[in-house]
Amino acid sequence: HDIVIIVDSEAALNALVRCDGWGIRPILGTRYRCNTCYAFDLCETCYKKVEQGEYVLQQVSQKKLAEHNRSHAFSAIPVSA
Repeated sequence: HDIVIIVDSEAALNALVRCDGWGIRPILGTRYRCNTCYAFDLCETCYKKVEQGEYVLQQVSQKKLAEHNRSHAFSAIPVSA
């Protein structure tokens, strides 16, 4: 049988999202989603590093890193339990 995941709330969706910087899941605090790249999300710690120019994200895949540009804007999504 095929399994279909139905997400009915932002909180449930956030539990499935992994930080592309640290690789942690779920993201706690604030989730930062790139408005340009597909499925590029950062936790608050990694987002601050990007903002400060410390763009060394260890866990991010090479493809995502190549597609993402530091000039891309992010949306801040507060994560609630």
